Amino acid sequence: KRLLKSGKLRILTIGCGTGTWLLETAKKYSTNIYIGLDNLSEFPSHELHHQNTGFLKCDYLCGIPFDNSTFDLIHDFVDRSELSDFQCENLFSEIARVLKPGKK
Repeated sequence: KRLLKSGKLRILTIGCGTGTWLLETAKKYSTNIYIGLDNLSEFPSHELHHQNTGFLKCDYLCGIPFDNSTFDLIHDFVDRSELSDFQCENLFSEIARVLKPGKK
């Protein structure tokens, strides 16, 4: 909560599903920017989006489509029990790549 309250963070949520957590958090901590990724297309309608939110359909197991050191915080809902060791390693590598140095 302390991090979210600090504001002006770029936050990535991987495996965001329908975006419930992302939208609720974006409303409560509105000075941050939130991006949700999922390989499903069950995102909320544009009318429910907040000004500080965005959603992107992509297969994050094949790479996260952002530049290096883009995000201050990464939150994920990925069920690793369904992933191979190789997929887990690739996902962690991609998370480390897009996360700013020294961030969580």
